[in-house]
Amino acid sequence: MVGVLTYNIHSGVGGDGVYDLERIAGVVRRSGADVVCLQEVEANGEVLRVRKWSVPHADNQPQQIAAMCGLPHFTFSATLTATFSKDSLRGGEVLQHSGDGRYGLCILSRFPIIRSRQLSFNRAEGSPGETLFMDQEEQPRGALAVLLDMQEEDAEPMWVVNTHLSHRIASKEQRRQAAEVLHWMDELRSEDLPESDRATFLLAADLNSPSFCPYSSYSVIAADSRWKDLWQEGGGPCCCSATFPANWCGGFFGTRIDHIFGLCLEDGPIPMCETARVVRETPADELASDHCAVFVQMDFVVAPDVCSKEEVTVHQPLAG
Repeated sequence: MVGVLTYNIHSGVGGDGVYDLERIAGVVRRSGADVVCLQEVEANGEVLRVRKWSVPHADNQPQQIAAMCGLPHFTFSATLTATFSKDSLRGGEVLQHSGDGRYGLCILSRFPIIRSRQLSFNRAEGSPGETLFMDQEEQPRGALAVLLDMQEEDAEPMWVVNTHLSHRIASKEQRRQAAEVLHWMDELRSEDLPESDRATFLLAADLNSPSFCPYSSYSVIAADSRWKDLWQEGGGPCCCSATFPANWCGGFFGTRIDHIFGLCLEDGPIPMCETARVVRETPADELASDHCAVFVQMDFVVAPDVCSKEEVTVHQPLAG
């Protein structure tokens, strides 16, 4: 069994406004996860501020968090390279392009990383300019994938994909990004690699969408019956399961917008989830970020008859 965590760390800034990477690492350690997918991660080359909620620092957060958690293998993908400029009533959050301020996705792992891939989502406005008006245009976003060597678990190699989709819930932008990441994962499956025929697939994400929302990123992924929501497979609780906002009445209020899926292929291993939970064991788990982390204990099991035999192709955004 493998423990997988997805966690939006809000640039290391907690619900109290305090920047503290040790609190983030504490959440990861307490979860016991073997593979960790982090969103809103920063790696700065000098002291600077990347987002409006962040603080000035020169930390390489992926490297530091990996060391704090005792997870020796990690990779980082910068979906945004910028420096915070201003936050105005008229323009909202404004960023200036800067290669010294990097912001994006990170995957930490107990298992060795064989390969990694990065995806930048297409933007309706084209490539971002030197000035980014984050509240008025499509934000640069993407996905990060790693292929893990699972020999330690006597298992086949596993692709783990981490993404963070548009905050505009139930928008064409959000649905388009969900379709794009599904298509990209099919391309990963078809790569001419020695591991391609044997690899299993996980998708961990801040989808910015709850499971019950129609015309959303979640609905696009759920429409492809090959992808199993591991929260549902693992019997995750219905009550007190919100991940955002993190500190609203112990998860009773808010919603769960952080998800983990496993790919179920015809005549191949299927994802089986033993347990699924929101990491909320201590007050620090709710305070470390504006999200709570989601953890699943899962494995891939050879039982081909469990999966649907239907051919499903859902890679185009839904109408609307």
